[in-house]
Amino acid sequence: MPVIEQAKGIVMAQQGCGPEEAFELLRRVSQRTNVKLHLLAEQIVKQVSTSASTGNVTSIPLRATRHRRSRARQRM
Repeated sequence: MPVIEQAKGIVMAQQGCGPEEAFELLRRVSQRTNVKLHLLAEQIVKQVSTSASTGNVTSIPLRATRHRRSRARQRM
């Protein structure tokens, strides 16, 4: 779906990650919040497009998930 690709692009830009990691982050948030992936993607795109039109771009709060996973890898 195009909206998922747009959301992946937003996540990639904000998190500095590749497409696979961006999709994985979206998938995990979708599962954790029990929100369908395409609906989550629509929310992200809408939030960013609304923020951009007012001049305030809000970061999508996925970074905490990424850091927790990185810390878990370091402990192994």
